[in-house]
Amino acid sequence: MILAVDTLKSVAEHIQITEARSGKEALQYIEKDLFDIVLMDIQMPELSGVETTRKVRNEMQEPQRSTIII
Repeated sequence: MILAVDTLKSVAEHIQITEARSGKEALQYIEKDLFDIVLMDIQMPELSGVETTRKVRNEMQEPQRSTIII
């Protein structure tokens, strides 16, 4: 994920980036805040990116449920 963060910062210095260390942490961030887009890693500790995305889509309320996830 470090490469993605470095690349994003190099092309858009003004964007705010929040990094999660695990799928569970990502869920906590998404639940508390609204994000324009989430770049989800497939392999993460605790919950994979697929499992985390499933939880966002099936268990969260709008507007978090509709967050763009790549």
